[in-house]
Amino acid sequence: MMGPDGWMGPGRMGPGGMMGGWGLYNPDDEQISIDNAAEAVEQYLQAYYGKNLVFKEVMDFAWNYYAEVEEEDSGVHALELLIENTAGRCILRWGPT
Repeated sequence: MMGPDGWMGPGRMGPGGMMGGWGLYNPDDEQISIDNAAEAVEQYLQAYYGKNLVFKEVMDFAWNYYAEVEEEDSGVHALELLIENTAGRCILRWGPT
């Protein structure tokens, strides 16, 4: 289901604007570390894509973590992920890469 802003699903807007896409941002929630975010990306890639994809970089933003993923054998950019910064849930970042 599309929301009024064109994004799928409910509750992407936190107190200050765009959220990651899976619920309301609560600044009082305990944040996971960037190392935990990297582990979440590794687990996500293994579960859904197999062994040829590796993350190149994980970045920390106010609303979420962000990861860039490449093909391991070619180094070609494959996809981008948003990582929810309190529970470590990963979602694909839609749009041009």
